[in-house]
Amino acid sequence: MKPLAHNSSRPSVGILTRVSTLEQADLGYSLEHQERVCREYLDRVFGPGNYTTTVFADGGFSGKLGFAKPGSSAKNVRPGLSALVKAIADGEVSVVIFWRLDRLSRNARVWHEFLEAYVLRYSVTLISVQDNIDTRSSMGRFAAGILVLAAELFSDITAENIKAAMARRREDGYPTGQIGFGWRRTIREESNV
Repeated sequence: MKPLAHNSSRPSVGILTRVSTLEQADLGYSLEHQERVCREYLDRVFGPGNYTTTVFADGGFSGKLGFAKPGSSAKNVRPGLSALVKAIADGEVSVVIFWRLDRLSRNARVWHEFLEAYVLRYSVTLISVQDNIDTRSSMGRFAAGILVLAAELFSDITAENIKAAMARRREDGYPTGQIGFGWRRTIREESNV
């Protein structure tokens, strides 16, 4: 297994952070926390100041979304993840760290594409702080793949539950979605007949 620090005494590290909603991003709940946890881990592994970092943040983007390949003009992708793959391809990042694997992806296809096209091709080390996964070994890549499938399953089940709950609200006569311009939501009183 190759050493964690690659060929450099000061590895270039990409810190990837992601939250799914703009509210989380605006209030700074999780992006700052994820970055702090990653920096603390890097300090323990490499020592304070013995690495360089670039933060790639996706605030308000689903983990189901993919990335734009360098030179592509793909739409509906994560800008932080897209910038990260460009930095990897340009040789600017040798280690990628994130708080949990589902911060990288909740989509098995995106995960495998990222792994094959960038991690393995450019010999990038992936560090998942919470999951304690080492993708430098085949068993580590296998375990990461299983976790991504579990994250995708969780995301799909959550979407199905929300869809069912919204259908039930519509059946019960309650409004769903955005209120039209010029309209006001009122609370309907239940009668005890």
